[in-house]
Amino acid sequence: MYWGRLFPVSIRRIRFSLSQLAVWHGPDVYPKDDDNSLQVCFDRQTQGQNLITVETVHYDYYYHNNNNNNNNNINSNSNSNKKISMRDVLSQRESKRAVKGYYLHNPTSIVKSCTKNCKSNTTKNIDIIDDNNNNDKHGEPPRKKVLFYLYGGAFLGGDTKGNIHYGTKLSQQCNMDVFLPQYGLLPEYHFLDALEDVIQAYVYLIEIRGIHPKDVILFGISSGGGLVVRLLQRIVQVRGSGGGSGSGGGHSISSSVNEMLQVPSGAVLLSPFVDYTTPKGSFKEYTLHDLVVNESVFEEGIPYFSTLGNDKTRHDESPINRPLAGLPPLCMVVSEHECCYDQNIVLCNRARKEGVQVDLGVW
Repeated sequence: MYWGRLFPVSIRRIRFSLSQLAVWHGPDVYPKDDDNSLQVCFDRQTQGQNLITVETVHYDYYYHNNNNNNNNNINSNSNSNKKISMRDVLSQRESKRAVKGYYLHNPTSIVKSCTKNCKSNTTKNIDIIDDNNNNDKHGEPPRKKVLFYLYGGAFLGGDTKGNIHYGTKLSQQCNMDVFLPQYGLLPEYHFLDALEDVIQAYVYLIEIRGIHPKDVILFGISSGGGLVVRLLQRIVQVRGSGGGSGSGGGHSISSSVNEMLQVPSGAVLLSPFVDYTTPKGSFKEYTLHDLVVNESVFEEGIPYFSTLGNDKTRHDESPINRPLAGLPPLCMVVSEHECCYDQNIVLCNRARKEGVQVDLGVW
């Protein structure tokens, strides 16, 4: 996006430039719209080895819930026995948007670990980590590790398709499956819609696909990094309160749902955008030499953040100003020449002060 310094930037141009990230890896990594899956190769030199299967994800909670409710009404006239799901307690607002994105299957991503099975009425069998390592003799099947990948774009741009090439490389290099969910962007959607999309996608990964939280590592770039922190804060908040503020708020959480609400193993944050208040410090001054958030991008994008609300609301919604205690280990990488530098250092120091293990890399 360096060319943005040469002429005015628009939302369309921001989105186009971010959608072209995949040109560095070639068009063969793009899923075909008329196909559910596509075999792709990470490296042409190793063609035929470690093929990554790209699965198109489209899961409509609203549709499935309506069907389930209709079936329940046929069998019973009372909703008093309705089971509270992970989605009920974790969601913060009603949403009828489907979970969309891509799931990258790595055939070598299954690793051996000591597990035991937990049967749940809301999911398939869930593998639970046995800290005592007493389950080797049972011959339990090995488990997949999954990277939950949230792209960046300052909430104004970015998409899953444009990040598949990075996801493919991460899948092979980390020996993990990768899930890239789509989330709504400004100005078509509100910031809280983006957060809800991420919550729904995470619930889908854990509750519907049956992946245990301890087998998940969150990965976020820029605005995606901020959403990763907000997702973790929401999980910690729900676990601490015993219930969510959504449709399941006030209900006791079953042991199976409580198991699914464990925090993931950790998170990797690449230059996370975590402060949505009035720009200050490096976020305002470093536009002179930031290769991405330059003056043109800054002037075009900043006005949209007023849609978050007044100063107090923007302060309260910023991950950097919310409790950080209870978060899993974080790995943060940031450049000392970019706009998010100051807020990343503040986030690192506050997290460490609240007892979170943070590894910080500055380049």
